[in-house]
Amino acid sequence: MATRIIAVLNQKGGVGKTTTCVNLGAALARRGLRVLLIDMDPQANLTIHLGLEPPRLQRTTYSLLIGQHGLAEAVHETGVPGLLVVPSTLALANAEIQLASTVGRELVLREALEAWLDPESNGDGLPFEKTVDARHPAADFVIIDCPPSLGTLTMNALCAAGEVLLPIQTEFFALQGVAGILESVRAVRRLNKGLRLSMVVPSLVDRRTTLARDVLEEVRAYFGDTVTRTEIRKNVKLAEAPSHGKTIFEWEPRCNGAADYESLAAEVLGEAPDDRTVDVVDGDVVDGEASDDVSQDEDDDVTNGDRDQSREEPAASEPAPPTDGAERDRPRSSGICVAAPYAKPEQAPAPEPTPEPVPARETATESPPVAPPVAPPVTPPVTP
Repeated sequence: MATRIIAVLNQKGGVGKTTTCVNLGAALARRGLRVLLIDMDPQANLTIHLGLEPPRLQRTTYSLLIGQHGLAEAVHETGVPGLLVVPSTLALANAEIQLASTVGRELVLREALEAWLDPESNGDGLPFEKTVDARHPAADFVIIDCPPSLGTLTMNALCAAGEVLLPIQTEFFALQGVAGILESVRAVRRLNKGLRLSMVVPSLVDRRTTLARDVLEEVRAYFGDTVTRTEIRKNVKLAEAPSHGKTIFEWEPRCNGAADYESLAAEVLGEAPDDRTVDVVDGDVVDGEASDDVSQDEDDDVTNGDRDQSREEPAASEPAPPTDGAERDRPRSSGICVAAPYAKPEQAPAPEPTPEPVPARETATESPPVAPPVAPPVTPPVTP
């Protein structure tokens, strides 16, 4: 197969470019393909992710771009069979200044790649079939990790590539720079007519939040079929792997992240992704069984605000919650989606009750008391 050169590009940082480069490359290498990763970012995150130490490296993308040697001398092996890397160092940040006066400075990387991939020569004047050094193989895929900017280093990557893979985070600000990226791709086509946007990969997806679902809907409406069916879910294991200098398949091959990048590799190769690893929200799916691999750290990524946001709110037209005791005790009807029960509205504390006056007992009207009759005094009879 002809070598496919893919530039992983997004001018926004922290969207998963390096993670995608490393783990997509590792997933392709696991299928028996030869993959070359090129770190064009002065932060050297891809280099560190693969277990290399930038300060100890002598031949890197920096020394390659300033013309000290060819690409073959900068290729390093990794712990994954079939996965090679051209590392980076912090000194690469100086390359833009040093290349400022160079004629054709945007084409330096492309010319180095063409010399390395040429079937007649590996850049050192030796045919491939006579090369015994494992650092000088042909490659089925070249994946370039671009810096989060649109300067000379990114232009070198775009002029060398045939495809652009755009990882896009499912957050609001991730949508803001898309227009600028597409404009840059169109501008580079004057130097590289075959360049095209081949894939948009949703990354750091957490479908438990309403925001993520809304952004995904907007991205799919805008880019259409360019958006991959595979969504790279937010997974704590993907964040842990770089600190150990390993790919996700070396660190935790049975997690969500490994399943997602296996599925993405299948899409890159034109295969149908495994439906078990797509659209799974609440747990890992490996070999058809659900796994409770979601750790507390991963669950903490959903803030309390996101939890409240993801809960369906009652419509404005819904009646007020019942307060009558008989209505409150009435059983609700069952359905597919059951909204959370109404919370009892808070009420101000009732004032202390005041004793009500006891109504006077109704009695019949009585006449004023009448004095008993007084008998006249008895006069004793007078005897003569």
